[in-house]
Amino acid sequence: AYLSILYLKPRTQVILRGKKVLAKLVSKSLTHIEHDVYKPQFSKEKVKVTFGLNPKKKEHYGIMMYHKNRLIKAYEKVGCQLKASGQRVGIGVIGIIECNFLKPAHNKQDFEYTKEYRLTLGALGLKLNDFWKEVTEKRAREREFQALDKDDSDDQEDTDM
Repeated sequence: AYLSILYLKPRTQVILRGKKVLAKLVSKSLTHIEHDVYKPQFSKEKVKVTFGLNPKKKEHYGIMMYHKNRLIKAYEKVGCQLKASGQRVGIGVIGIIECNFLKPAHNKQDFEYTKEYRLTLGALGLKLNDFWKEVTEKRAREREFQALDKDDSDDQEDTDM
């Protein structure tokens, strides 16, 4: 599973124990996808951030942080996902960002804990919170419309009798 998402844009073939590992594009498996742009204060480049809901496994959520096409941090919790208040806020939301402006640690398993890294996590947390608000408001509106449709169909059945 890890090898299937190891690369943002897979260009290599990975064979494990004689079987080919099928690469997965994380962004293609999400629903309610929205794109955002992150402009770091310390860099001139703009970075695309993709947010979406994981429809299959809600327990897998967080930010997927890639560096030069390779996954460095998987499911990094930010923003409202950090709160352990039991409110299930931000559960199921996955964010994808390619952080070429950050330095990975020597073992490529983490980023160096610098001011830039902390600022990036903070900004991603705010963006994730905004995305979560939009998604929950959309869901609430959809529920209202469904409730209205049910009421309308009930009224029509009553008048048909």
